[in-house]
Amino acid sequence: MFENFYPKNYFRSFYSIDFRKFYKKGFNALIIDLDNTLVIHGSDVLPEKVTDKLKTLRKIGFKICIFSNRDCSEGLKHMVKGINFIYNARKPKSACFYKALSLMKAKKEKTLVIGDQILTDILGANRIGLENVLVEPVGKYEPFKIKIKRILEVPFRRVRKKKFD
Repeated sequence: MFENFYPKNYFRSFYSIDFRKFYKKGFNALIIDLDNTLVIHGSDVLPEKVTDKLKTLRKIGFKICIFSNRDCSEGLKHMVKGINFIYNARKPKSACFYKALSLMKAKKEKTLVIGDQILTDILGANRIGLENVLVEPVGKYEPFKIKIKRILEVPFRRVRKKKFD
């Protein structure tokens, strides 16, 4: 009943994921959440560390799409220039995941979703059968509605952390 709320994989951060291992398993496309997965929530600046990692992932052979539930500001448009990006995604609705697959011309069975929220990123990925990775949020600040979601996620996070740690 609650299986869609459990992540398939857990890593402490985006940077601790063994992407080469996933690539060797046949994955060649990444759908990556923006806020609190790659950048501090609400940031319109993509740190050099993130852009360097994305370049490395492309060199490995990954197609990449970044998505976010927030609206697109001018700063955000500039930040993601040249990157497949979906804003106002409405996760966990399936449509944004299918849109990302379409943008990358990717197959579901070869795509990995990476995010920090169970109720948006993981739930949406599981609902359509995408492999996924839950990471810890990169920042402490979150809007009130996300803090409420975090409370609801606690039991699902505890179970998976025990499994993957």
